[in-house]
Amino acid sequence: MKLGKGLGSVLAALLLGGVLLQLPIWRTESARLSQLKGKPLAKRLPPGLAGGTAQDEPIAGTEEMKKAVGELLNFSDGVYRIYRIPGARISAYVAWWEAGRMSPRLVAGHTPDVCWPENGWVRNKDAEGSHMALSEELSAKGFAEGETRVFVTNSKPEYVVFWHKVGDEMLSYQNGWAPPWWAWIDEMWRGGLNLKKEQLFVRVSSDRPLEEIWSRSETEPLRKALLQLGLQQTKPET
Repeated sequence: MKLGKGLGSVLAALLLGGVLLQLPIWRTESARLSQLKGKPLAKRLPPGLAGGTAQDEPIAGTEEMKKAVGELLNFSDGVYRIYRIPGARISAYVAWWEAGRMSPRLVAGHTPDVCWPENGWVRNKDAEGSHMALSEELSAKGFAEGETRVFVTNSKPEYVVFWHKVGDEMLSYQNGWAPPWWAWIDEMWRGGLNLKKEQLFVRVSSDRPLEEIWSRSETEPLRKALLQLGLQQTKPET
């Protein structure tokens, strides 16, 4: 009998915790991400790159959104812009959520690791070995560590890097999977009830290895714009 009551109390606590996590009253604004309120993302990215063209596409057309439009259109602002420069196509997808707008685990459930395979892409981990050169290039340009991937569809590779920032913390996705159902418990354990933080998701992909075009002069305006969004390296505290 006592065991039954104890189990009931635990379940009730878990249920209450789940409800509390959905409430928007615990909000934290990041000093770096809050500046995104003042200007639309579409105007923060360069309208074009030298020697090429650019075109905005519906965010619902991104791989992350094709099967989750109703859920992830809850962002505060977003842009999906495709640049074409000599010899390469570069796609930039940026979404931002104000504090209290979205749970980090729900955003985490729609990274390229999850959504691209659901839309027919196959991750090529063997090709990612050489793709690690991009991580070095990103670091040299002042970027925080991102998640570098190579996906293939119809024998055509797509080279990808993405970042997910929650408040002032850059999340890691080395496991390459969606968060489990109990992820909200882990969120509460790590962050208490103050989970409704601002979030930034940035994904850049290309039909050419990104390390080949990331340092080209044509892409400099895009690099600068992405850094200003909040993707800079953070200095370790001393």
